[in-house]
Amino acid sequence: DKGVSGKLVVDIGSGLGNIGRRIAQAGAHIINIDIASKALALAKNRMMTSRADFIHGSILKIPLMDSSADLVVASFVLHHIQDTKMAFSEIKRILKPGGYFICIEPAFRLTWLELWMDFFKMHVTLKNAARKIYAFLNDNFAKDGEIIGASPRLERMGRRHFFKDFDEYKEVIMKAGLENLKMKTIFLEFLPPRFFESDKKCLVRTLFNISDALLRNVSSFSKKGKFIIMEARNT
Repeated sequence: DKGVSGKLVVDIGSGLGNIGRRIAQAGAHIINIDIASKALALAKNRMMTSRADFIHGSILKIPLMDSSADLVVASFVLHHIQDTKMAFSEIKRILKPGGYFICIEPAFRLTWLELWMDFFKMHVTLKNAARKIYAFLNDNFAKDGEIIGASPRLERMGRRHFFKDFDEYKEVIMKAGLENLKMKTIFLEFLPPRFFESDKKCLVRTLFNISDALLRNVSSFSKKGKFIIMEARNT
């Protein structure tokens, strides 16, 4: 929340406004953008502040002027997007020179299964077979929760996952022309994604530190966390 007072912040894939609410409380003007109109309406009712706008739109065609945002945030959005090249092109377009982009995304891997297969140097054939089995089960049997307020077409799209690993995100961000890239993986396997939007910052920070202390210096784990945190600056 530090340093955002008086800034224009854009939350892409804002959902119910959990992040935007805290940003507005810190003194920024927040623009909440989501493909689900009902989610935006619910967020508006929850936030009740003059420092927030709510716009129906997509990360692939952000409905904002060029060089308009001081900060763009996205939480668990990019893994629903196949064309991340276009997504980062749009993010760069709306950022002011010197503006920042921050996001957290789930990484492409099979949670602890693949993590330990890497650690014990299992044969690549076995790892590839496990990936195929996981993909088959996910495509045919996984049942995700409802996407609030989305049309049936958008809901089907939202249930599709295009996970990427550490290096794939790094490559697409660098090609988009963003600089000062900082990336970090975290290993909180036992916590749901919405935990990271918790107001209990001390607990979140403590668990992050425990995770780092246990796994950060293990070379096999360096890029294999469950989530990837990314920060970059526009040129």
